[in-house]
Amino acid sequence: MGKRSKAGTSRRQQKRAAETYKELEEVQIEQSDQQRVQSKADEDLFVLDTNRNESAASLKAAARAKNNKKDDASSKKRKYEPSEKDMRQIKKVLEVHGEKGAIDLAEKGKAKLQQKRIVKRMAGMSKAGKPTFDLWDEAPAPSSKTTKGKRTKMVAVPVGKPAMGGTNPVALVPKETPLPASSID
Repeated sequence: MGKRSKAGTSRRQQKRAAETYKELEEVQIEQSDQQRVQSKADEDLFVLDTNRNESAASLKAAARAKNNKKDDASSKKRKYEPSEKDMRQIKKVLEVHGEKGAIDLAEKGKAKLQQKRIVKRMAGMSKAGKPTFDLWDEAPAPSSKTTKGKRTKMVAVPVGKPAMGGTNPVALVPKETPLPASSID
């Protein structure tokens, strides 16, 4: 067919040369950084601060410690400072009820907070908090009142026809009662 033009090849060669030059430059920079660290002795690289009191950071820490000692009398937590609105409301309550009345109101409010909360009533729930209906229409479980301290063992009894997978439907029956006749055909 036709010959390829050589104009594009020189551009590609220039790009490749520029990329290799950048890579070479980066490698040389990394090597020079490593040589600076490797050529120094360990004593120069790792310096222990034996004169702690002379460093600038320790002087700042000492100044902070002095300031904290001044504030040590008051707790570190910010104390509650009522706003202007709160102060107006407090004055109003004191004017209306007096000092003893305000104290009584505060105690009543505290007692109200500690009282048991009223539970919201929901449909289907009795006063005791137990449901009055059974969604699956199961027999009620024997309670401690009906069993009178006797523990009955529950036994799984096959009921109905076996399923395709081979597992029979079962019913839980107390062991003391006679087993129902299975209706397996």
